[in-house]
Amino acid sequence: MELDYQLPIKLLDIYFEDHHTKTAKHYHTSIEILIPVLGKLKLFLTDKELIIPQGSLYIINSQEIHGMHHTEDTDIYKGYALQINYDFIKKYYPAIDNYQFIQPNHKIKEKILLDIFKIIAAYDHSNQFQRIEIESYILHLLYTLLSNTLDKKTNLNLQTLHDKRIIRMTQYIDLHYNEDLSIDNIAQHFNISTGYLSRYFKSHLNVTVKEYLIAVRLKKARQDVLFSNYTILEIAYLHGFPNLKSFINVFKKVYHDTPAKYREKVRK
Repeated sequence: MELDYQLPIKLLDIYFEDHHTKTAKHYHTSIEILIPVLGKLKLFLTDKELIIPQGSLYIINSQEIHGMHHTEDTDIYKGYALQINYDFIKKYYPAIDNYQFIQPNHKIKEKILLDIFKIIAAYDHSNQFQRIEIESYILHLLYTLLSNTLDKKTNLNLQTLHDKRIIRMTQYIDLHYNEDLSIDNIAQHFNISTGYLSRYFKSHLNVTVKEYLIAVRLKKARQDVLFSNYTILEIAYLHGFPNLKSFINVFKKVYHDTPAKYREKVRK
């Protein structure tokens, strides 16, 4: 599930039912709050791993590299991820570039969770005032975050510099993903060897360059499978897959259906 209703948030329903399923390391400009509802969540940050227990939460800052997976002793994991648009935050607090969010104490966590569950419940209130209701909870959540969890950013350290470099690399792939992109092209753009690029990418994101590129192509292509009237062949070529067969194989591996069958099921 991914809901936004043209609001400054995305509410993601995250469900892991086997220990092979995980979210690879990535980043985004939005602030993200992770809320485990059933089971414990293992969070992979650039330089550490954390366990987020059921009923708690964790705030991920803008452009903070992270991945996630449920713990070995959790058979089924269910939780939410609430992403808050960075420009929306900056609109209400222009100085946000100089600050980061820190993890709240227990009392503030309870307040944040209350607002988030109000937002989740409001998605089910189908009436003409639904958007107003959701926006009111979003603003109250933002007030709670800004007034209780802000901390002044310190000087950049070496780890942050590495983060910025890998972000530049992923931004380049995100921008050129639908072109005839190769490891050689990317390495040449950054004036490094292909071997160094492969090692650097793997060590910081725990996925290969090829795996990341395919994931980006698949994510973009899925949107067109769901919401466009392009043919499956057109979608494959629009999003950089070398041929229809490779697109179908990758799509089926992740979504357990061919793109055509997936589209048919969702649109019923």
